Amino acid sequence: MRPRTKRLRPLGPAATTWSCQGLGEAIVLTAQGAMVFPQRGLAMVADLHLGKTQTFRHHGLAVPEGSDDETLEKLQAVLLSWPIHQLVILGDLIHHQVAVDGDGRLLEKLKGLRRRWPKLAFHLVLGNHDRALAPCREGPLAQDLVAALDLQRHSKAYVEKGLRGYHDLSDATGLELEGNEDEPLPWKVSGHLHPAVRLRLGPGQWQRLACFTRAGRHWMLPAFGAFTGGFDIQPADYDEIVGLVQGQLLGLGE
Repeated sequence: MRPRTKRLRPLGPAATTWSCQGLGEAIVLTAQGAMVFPQRGLAMVADLHLGKTQTFRHHGLAVPEGSDDETLEKLQAVLLSWPIHQLVILGDLIHHQVAVDGDGRLLEKLKGLRRRWPKLAFHLVLGNHDRALAPCREGPLAQDLVAALDLQRHSKAYVEKGLRGYHDLSDATGLELEGNEDEPLPWKVSGHLHPAVRLRLGPGQWQRLACFTRAGRHWMLPAFGAFTGGFDIQPADYDEIVGLVQGQLLGLGE
């Protein structure tokens, strides 16, 4: 399996954005790890895992704080760079119930985000880590967090014409609409797997990069959170791979 990865190489110089076309409109990938649809005024991100360091520290693990601030700074960089009216979070906004039931710092940070972007519509496709935010399970503190962002929650998918957003692509089963002449098969965007790829720099030298991937009409986003792991993909399974490296994007191929 590993020899496939060894053949990956840069396809060109690194850039701060990566543009492509889909459904007759521009799609932009950003070096922060977001996907932007400029004509729709819409951005998608996945897997922020806010409160992860707080969760680890709650269980006695000595990890440094500050990852939430870094993640939210990245998010604001995206919102400052594009005329975004809707932000769609493709699951795992938070890492664990502990993040909701903690000392209130996360709640205050999200209130600050809302104050800075009062007209932005926040959407969340509920991920496997967002159980505390599900309408059927939320307690008073979770209600406060949802209210802080005026968060619009979606159980399986975010749906727009020609576009479907999922946390886990397996949730697409039974939800896809067949295309027709007026509306072709939709583009699908998902998160959940935290895709990463190993790039060979030289003999015995490797660098592991978070990445965007495309297989047909399906894009998978890298984890947006600053304190998240990654899952090594098999490059042969994808039509397009775009790696994140030192604040820039790098197209990768054989």
